[in-house]
Amino acid sequence: MLRKALLCALIGALMVAAPSVIAQTSSKATTFSFASDRNHDAPTFQSKGGLDIFNVDDTVFDLIVDMNSDAAGGLVTFQSLHSFVVQLSDHTSTPCGAGFLHTWKAKGLVTFSHFNGNTGFPMILRIIVGEGVFSSYSPNNNTLGDTATLQESNAVSGGSIFTAGAQLIGIGVPQAAIDLQQGYAYTFTYIRDTSGNPYPAINLKTGEFTDAWVSEGSFSAAAEAGGSGVETDPL
Repeated sequence: MLRKALLCALIGALMVAAPSVIAQTSSKATTFSFASDRNHDAPTFQSKGGLDIFNVDDTVFDLIVDMNSDAAGGLVTFQSLHSFVVQLSDHTSTPCGAGFLHTWKAKGLVTFSHFNGNTGFPMILRIIVGEGVFSSYSPNNNTLGDTATLQESNAVSGGSIFTAGAQLIGIGVPQAAIDLQQGYAYTFTYIRDTSGNPYPAINLKTGEFTDAWVSEGSFSAAAEAGGSGVETDPL
């Protein structure tokens, strides 16, 4: 009888816990990504100095869209042009471990367009960089490190805005499917000066790049279904 009572109590506890588990795993996200150095014959990013970072001209990537979160399938790959224009500001340098953590505020605009001249390069996805953070870990207080990240989450700032283009809507991902939990991260790797020297010191003066540089990079983003987003111009 005791064994039966314990079994009944365990089953009851599982029945109570099940809705909580389901609630935590039932959300459906759409994710976006491209791999580092997918543009294999040129760098991904560039800066001509100052506080601006751009895409390298005419960079084409395989942008992977996963429409059903962690479920099997749901992948669509677009050959896409990548437009990236970001302005930095408010530099800080903080001692951290053996080096220094450099951080900047970032704002700008990112656009992925389908690489198809016959259809006029229609937009896949646009992301407003409203209140992003660009950061780099460096051995020096006055140089950029050889890696960096740019990231932003609406859970923190509310400044990131995703807009679905015609190509995204065409595969069954409307604007309402990507209006919540918007977040993205870019990586910058193999940062080097424009002469191609490996891992040089990109000098900083009052938080600005005094040297031109290029880098490889990757991208990942995710968003969930919600209401309708309101787009503003960050620049």
